[in-house]
Amino acid sequence: MFVTGYSERGLLNSLIYEIRYSDQPVKLLEKLFSLFNFPFNNPVLLPIDEAEMLIEQSFSDFGDADLVFLIKSKGKKYSIFTEAKVKNYRGIHREYQKFIEKIDSKVASSNIFVQLYFKVRLTSALKFGIKKLEDGVEFPASSSKPSASTPVRKIGQNKVVLKAINLLKNFIDETYYITILPDEENLLEDFYKKILKNSSPNLYVEWNTMNYGYVSWNKIEQFCRDNNLRNTLKLFEYNKGLIY
Repeated sequence: MFVTGYSERGLLNSLIYEIRYSDQPVKLLEKLFSLFNFPFNNPVLLPIDEAEMLIEQSFSDFGDADLVFLIKSKGKKYSIFTEAKVKNYRGIHREYQKFIEKIDSKVASSNIFVQLYFKVRLTSALKFGIKKLEDGVEFPASSSKPSASTPVRKIGQNKVVLKAINLLKNFIDETYYITILPDEENLLEDFYKKILKNSSPNLYVEWNTMNYGYVSWNKIEQFCRDNNLRNTLKLFEYNKGLIY
């Protein structure tokens, strides 16, 4: 029996489940983490003692997260929000340009920097308690129209979302944000170090990229080859031409 998954969602599901049900899941997860590049920071993410992963978790008005890692390591607890895009997205430079241009809400929902920014504001508010998220967090208007009002985003009352929030609140002393993108590694490195590092969009409060990082799909596929993750490799083949 074989289950086929489409695009980045299918790949991430397969990758995480294949790691989880391997003979050495923690060792494999540590290898995966070693691929992450953090240009502005040098976080100590290893060793991993315990791990829990949330795939496609909704956070209500703060958007869905493609993947969240909740990690225990030598008495430390931290989280990693992961957002992934495939070949049909705009490319890292255009994506960022749209982000700083005060984009309309239709585009905003799929812009990777908006998605990351929502998670930054989510975790920042959560440090003050769940009530802060229930009362609402003010965001800059996502539309360039002068009449657009500043939206207030709330966590809502969905029981499964609140389960995730209650879990996440224990892992926000340190939070990191990883993008998985089809761009080449050298292009991503160039963008992060030359553009993102020096950016300061006036529109966005609490803008801080210190804990931002990246990894290319190319490296993820090579990781699967090196560790014989055959099911996920089949999905790379099935989605050939779409991922990168």
